[in-house]
Amino acid sequence: MEDGKTIPEGLISQAIAMVFEAACKANGCDVPYCGSESVLMIPLDRLEATRTQFLSAKSRIEEGMNQLMLNLSLQLNHTSPIHRLPSEVLTIIFQEFKPGRQVSPDTNLFDLTGHTALALLRSNPQPIHVELMPKLRGSIEEWKDVLDALVRSSERFKDLEISRKGGVVLPLGGQLQGLQTPRLERLRVTNHVVADEWPLIPLAITRIRLSNGTPLKHLDLTDCMAYFDSPYLSGLKVLILTGYGHRDTSDLLRTLTFLHQLEVLWIFEIAYWSPRRKMKPNASTQVTLPHLRSLVLADVQSNWSAEVLGHLNVPLCFDILVHDVTPDRSDYGYPVHGHIEDVDDWIWQPGNLQASLLLGAAESTPDARSLSIDVNLCMICIRSDVASRRRDVGRIFQNRDTAFKPGYINLAFKRRDPTSTLKRIASVMLTLPSCPAINLDILSDCFNENKDGFGLLPWSEHLIALTVRGATQCRAVLQQLSQRHFHASIGEEDWICPKLSAIRLSYGGGDGGDPGSDSDALLALVQRRWSRGDGLSGALQPVSFVMNCDSGIFPDAESLEKEIRSLVPSFRFSMTKD
Repeated sequence: MEDGKTIPEGLISQAIAMVFEAACKANGCDVPYCGSESVLMIPLDRLEATRTQFLSAKSRIEEGMNQLMLNLSLQLNHTSPIHRLPSEVLTIIFQEFKPGRQVSPDTNLFDLTGHTALALLRSNPQPIHVELMPKLRGSIEEWKDVLDALVRSSERFKDLEISRKGGVVLPLGGQLQGLQTPRLERLRVTNHVVADEWPLIPLAITRIRLSNGTPLKHLDLTDCMAYFDSPYLSGLKVLILTGYGHRDTSDLLRTLTFLHQLEVLWIFEIAYWSPRRKMKPNASTQVTLPHLRSLVLADVQSNWSAEVLGHLNVPLCFDILVHDVTPDRSDYGYPVHGHIEDVDDWIWQPGNLQASLLLGAAESTPDARSLSIDVNLCMICIRSDVASRRRDVGRIFQNRDTAFKPGYINLAFKRRDPTSTLKRIASVMLTLPSCPAINLDILSDCFNENKDGFGLLPWSEHLIALTVRGATQCRAVLQQLSQRHFHASIGEEDWICPKLSAIRLSYGGGDGGDPGSDSDALLALVQRRWSRGDGLSGALQPVSFVMNCDSGIFPDAESLEKEIRSLVPSFRFSMTKD
């Protein structure tokens, strides 16, 4: 019988009819079965005897069905994984985890530290997943038998996870050097060392060279390194690096030249880096990863991430997360801002595929329908609509879920002058044949240092939502939105930002300007852009148009709002007290 189907009602009725008619016949009354009402045709002097026959039949049917269910359960148990466990292992489990014992959700039922040799012997020759996580302080001798048994069975390793976080410092560096692991597909090594253990570092895992075999597919290293020139790593699909092991970008880029099959590259916590030499990117120095789909550079120094982005050629990457941690100088005091500008000049240039990827405009990112670009003090953030779903750096770091997220773009660049990067991005936008819709959020203070205004024209074709904070830039936006210009996409003149449907201008406390002139400028914009006067077609009606300001900036706000809403129904003031 196929899954999900039940026995037809007709067959059940036939079985009941057979039992009913047999019970009646045994008691000398030939009554045909035609439903539960058939009992009305049984003679009165035969009712009790027939009832006894029914109860007997019901009891025997239940007994037979129960026996069938027992046999079926037995067959299912024979096919379940636990049935294959050796009796010795089952005994250990039942002894260690007795009924009534409170077991935390993260408890490993197969924590066989004291029975490693037995477990390995009885499971031979099956491939094994090994998690070696000493958490308690103690003598290395206590782990010697476990390590020896594991090393003897290393040819069966399929997954190997080694983690030490302030626990026993195991001499695994030497053990792993010559380890024979022909079946190994996934290796994760976490080597956190706390300050008071620095004298013991020679005993910790610092560098790994595994023997040749089937190419490793997944490598995840924290505070340690590997010899990446090994043929054993030539087929690597996933590489995750955390900590001090790959501080210099030249080391990383040299490593990546061996990893042509790489699909996932995640790097975390490169916060203390002083470059041995600054590498200005160009076409000849780029490393191509033709199969890379997911790139994460999180909690890394800004000049480090800039160099990596500038030197990588990843034509099919559609899942990108970059989070810088320092905007201007390394912790060693070396100025790096000028070098970042050189790299930014290379990345954010028209025609550069890398820039198209970061803006979700490349062919490999078809699912990115819109981008949010926020500029605030020393930070410029770019996020796709896909990135609005919860998937922050902390979750990625903890879960290690390397499933691709098509169209995911989440960038946070720290720059001393983010407006320079914004201008470069705008220059790229002007040359893109297609680009996701743009939501732009600008803090006016970003432009004050260079006394440079914010221009809407480069964003005009793609802008759908605009937020500007700061009185000076709000006034500039009002003036620009009242203008028209030639749109190459339609071959004629139209309003600037013709697709703009959400506007929020936050004046804040103002800057001592003339309150009357602000009201005049706002009303002039509304009348020109949306009144259909002067023979011009009105612009697209915004879904939302909000002015945030103190009450002193627009003293006639109530009457002004009423007049504006006659032309733009979505308009409203959001006032704060002086």
